[in-house]
Amino acid sequence: MDVIVSCATYFENDIASDDWFDEGVLVVPVHTRGFTNCDLFFDKVFADDTGHVDHFKNFKKFRYYAEVSDVVTGKSEGRENDKERILAYNIGVSIHDVNYAAHIYQMLSERPETFEKLTDANMGDPTEKFWV
Repeated sequence: MDVIVSCATYFENDIASDDWFDEGVLVVPVHTRGFTNCDLFFDKVFADDTGHVDHFKNFKKFRYYAEVSDVVTGKSEGRENDKERILAYNIGVSIHDVNYAAHIYQMLSERPETFEKLTDANMGDPTEKFWV
């Protein structure tokens, strides 16, 4: 079984043709870009939260959709055989962001010289989807 993970922040278009995905593949596009063609022919699509994906242009065309938590608790079916192509839109939930931020803050506080440089930076308000 192949696993493809993509963490590219932005792709303007899909990056792989349909015939690149063998049976049994798991695709995890962390930033949800570049794989919308998979929405249309993959056997199952999972996401951490429906609110993160219900506005996707192909959402209503998913063959099978479930939240990961429902698969874990047995409310929905996960992988049922070795041939299923599965797409996992695991965008993350805010608790993950808070957890990682706490770890980053801890690491920075252990290196005061780095922390001081970062606190002087003015990153501005997040007014667009892609912001730093």
